[in-house]
Parts: sequence; structure tokens; C-alpha cells
Amino acid sequence: MPPQQSTRDLIAYHKQAPNPHMILNQSIVLVDDSIRRGTQLRKFVQDKIEPYKPKEVHARIASPPQLFAFYLDKTTNNSDLIARQAIVKIEGDTTPKDLSDYQDVASEKYRMMISIINESNTNDFKIHINR
Repeated sequence: MPPQQSTRDLIAYHKQAPNPHMILNQSIVLVDDSIRRGTQLRKFVQDKIEPYKPKEVHARIASPPQLFAFYLDKTTNNSDLIARQAIVKIEGDTTPKDLSDYQDVASEKYRMMISIINESNTNDFKIHINR
């Protein structure tokens, strides 16, 4: 894995190529394994999907939002993660030590976190976390 986030973003960006004929006026579902910051998915939609005028765009994420940065990734802090940013909006400046409510898909706090993640999108698409 390249050590710099900018290099990883560039590699991810160029791995994906849109097919304009399949996008034009269609409902699109993007599937990804996980969401950390939300920046790669957002940039992909803006640059490679929206120019071809889809009817609607949805993202399906296979895993729940990541609450902790990977310990070997020295370029990411917990505060960089989109889930942690949502938790700060819910809890205020102090993040609770026990985050189990944010890992329980049946809890109100989990639903609030997902709602804030969806609302944070500047694009006209929604992220749906499947579990």
C-alpha cells in the first residue's frame, strides 16, 4: 500500500472507468466494500458518473462505517473517518469511550449516524450501508 493518501486516491481513481452508454438516464447502483472518509466515492461520482447524466445514483456499502483508523495506516486519524465526524455532530466535542451504540444497527444512534453521513453528501446520491 503506498504510504501517501494522495497516491492511494490516484490509484483508486484511475482503476474505475465509466461506460457512458450504460449510465445515461439510468438508475445507477455503486457497490463498495467499505467507506472510510467518503472522499473517493464522492469524487468518483462527481467526475465519472454525473457528467453522463444518470437518472439517480445510489451507493451500497457492504460493511458498516469504520469507527477506528487501521493501526498500520499512519496517514489516517480516527477524526478523519466519516463515521467519527457524524458522531461528533451527535455527541458534541467529546466522543464517548463506549461506541457500541454506533456499532449496533438496531440502535437509534447508529441510525442517526447513517442519516448524518447521507446528509453530508454534496452530491445528489445517497450512501446506503447494508448489514
